[in-house]
Amino acid sequence: MLPTVSAQCGFVSATAEGVSLCYRVNADGVTATLTHPERDWPYYGAGKPKGGIAVPATVTHSGKEYRVAAIDSYAFYGCDSITSICLPDGVVRIGTQAFNGCRNMKSIAMGRELKAIGEGAFAYCAAMDSLVLPATVDSVGMLAFSMCTGLRHVEMSEGQRRRCGSTVFHGCELLGERMEGSSRGEGEFLKKMDAKTGF
Repeated sequence: MLPTVSAQCGFVSATAEGVSLCYRVNADGVTATLTHPERDWPYYGAGKPKGGIAVPATVTHSGKEYRVAAIDSYAFYGCDSITSICLPDGVVRIGTQAFNGCRNMKSIAMGRELKAIGEGAFAYCAAMDSLVLPATVDSVGMLAFSMCTGLRHVEMSEGQRRRCGSTVFHGCELLGERMEGSSRGEGEFLKKMDAKTGF
């Protein structure tokens, strides 16, 4: 079942693995955003993406090539059959709750130009056990990796650690003291989390 072309989804393009994904052309006319097929509801129907997905660096529509620059909010919301995601270097932003509920996604490879990760972007990605945050990332939203209950290792710079809010890794109880770049133990890290913030 192919995603539906709509105001939210300008066109559909298949990955090398044969997974059909939705895109819209950005205002600059040269880049595109990978988006969700439905405008008003974040859930997928029967055609939700699954398996390992490598998002292409460029997509072609009506004979013109566009560089993929962003992953929209809710783009893969609840896609619990995705096992891995590889993002190209050109992606600079991952939107709010973009991968929320991808509970069987074991790995995410982020591009080397990524700058911002939205709120709850990877919440409830329970199968993910390690994370490498590219050095280019300078903004990580609240609860971005909350309830990633299998997460054991995070590699990030001390500067990134300082910029992260107290709820970014809320509920990631297996991290222990494996927070690369952190000068403080995980016990102190968890105590400072805002436990009242729900998701």
